[in-house]
Amino acid sequence: VEIGYAVAAEHQRQGYATEAVEALVGRAFRHPEVVVITATTYETLEPSIGVLRKSGFQLLGRDQATGLLRYERRRTFPPLPLVDHLVWGGRDLEQEIDRLQALTGVRATAGGRHLDQGTRNALIRLGPAMYLELIGPDLSPPPPPGPRWFGLDDLTTPRLITWAAKAENLEHRADAACRAGLELGEVRSGQRQQNDGRMLSWRLVRPLPLMAALAALWIMSAVPALAQDPVKVDPKHYTVEFENEQVRVLRISYGAGEKSVMHDHPNGVAVFLTDGQVKFTTPDGKSREDAAKAGSTQWAPGGKHLPENTGDKPFELILVELKGKSTGK
Repeated sequence: VEIGYAVAAEHQRQGYATEAVEALVGRAFRHPEVVVITATTYETLEPSIGVLRKSGFQLLGRDQATGLLRYERRRTFPPLPLVDHLVWGGRDLEQEIDRLQALTGVRATAGGRHLDQGTRNALIRLGPAMYLELIGPDLSPPPPPGPRWFGLDDLTTPRLITWAAKAENLEHRADAACRAGLELGEVRSGQRQQNDGRMLSWRLVRPLPLMAALAALWIMSAVPALAQDPVKVDPKHYTVEFENEQVRVLRISYGAGEKSVMHDHPNGVAVFLTDGQVKFTTPDGKSREDAAKAGSTQWAPGGKHLPENTGDKPFELILVELKGKSTGK
């Protein structure tokens, strides 16, 4: 796109030209196909040259045909997210660890378990801020609630599955991608239990369907399990009704068959507003089921767990969390 402008003599040197050029540039760059805007001016017109420079135009040189100075301004693009890791998938993780060691001479170190996905992984560092993730099914209980991610249940040949890139402001990026024609789906949470019991948490958004495009945007942050506040990691099911220096009162609501993510509570007292049938899975993979009647009150020892409504009806309760150390007694 080429722009031109002129200002009557009595209105010059009042900033009108600069304002007009900025408006033209803004309007042109609203069209995604416009990448470069050009303008020409005479070498003797210092005010016009000043306008172009203030508006971000760079001198290209002299037009051989007209002798005019040619300036251009290019669209600037935000930096691309940095690739965080590559994902290699297989049906047997140990076999893939051996396979990659034979190919590279490097043995992957155990990563941990994705408790809500039924997978486990191992890692090979590729650089200061990049690694290769080997991922395979975790056959230890409990089984995942649905198909394993990355299509592992249907994978017949070990291969590079996808890649993941670090990014900030996922909601903004997902919205921008949608407007550009790439549907990424909703931003969701993920986590992995490391070998030392700590939980690594992240938020992610990935294309729909996943296998249709090998792309993913991830923002990852290592967060100790103690920091897994259910209100933050699962606001759908946990809302704060009241809070002061001594207690926090949560309203907990689950639909039939709904499941949370691994999170942490201090000691508290639970008051069930409806009947409930709940399964609790702990970070070690063990689980237990509890039943409660509407109107009943229970002591709720602090700790980490992943709740699931195993009943066929919604349930609701009030949890009064006691602030202070969770002794579990």
